[in-house]
Amino acid sequence: MRTERGFTLIETIFATFIFSMVIIALFNIYPTAAVAVKRSEGQIQANAIAQSCLEEMRAMSFDSLTTRTWTPPAQAPFTAQTLDGITYTPTCEVLHPNDLPYNLAAATDPSSNPANEPRYMKILRVSVSWEFQSKVRTTVCETWVHNVPR
Repeated sequence: MRTERGFTLIETIFATFIFSMVIIALFNIYPTAAVAVKRSEGQIQANAIAQSCLEEMRAMSFDSLTTRTWTPPAQAPFTAQTLDGITYTPTCEVLHPNDLPYNLAAATDPSSNPANEPRYMKILRVSVSWEFQSKVRTTVCETWVHNVPR
């Protein structure tokens, strides 16, 4: 009885083919993953800038938050920032609930609901835009602030 050891030519070719397909797939995943990481870094940075602007606006007195829009060049932190070669441009807005497109306050009687009066409630909205791969990306953060006496 004769036992043969080793691989046949067909087995070797088949194993080499499978191994090369796995290597090609891994090499194709790397550039896609690198782009996804870079895009995520931009999103995280834009969110951090937006949160920073919101906190600066929340630190202002309620009465100084007039209905307006800040765009660069304005006072820090509302100025455009360049980080890792990407320029992030924040736009800060102070809105009243009646200014919203869906008009939240219209569903109630403004005279009976003090929250509908601008002296009690304002909306702070920050939009940060940046360019990535020749496309303008935007992230928006907002918060509502009130001046209701306790």
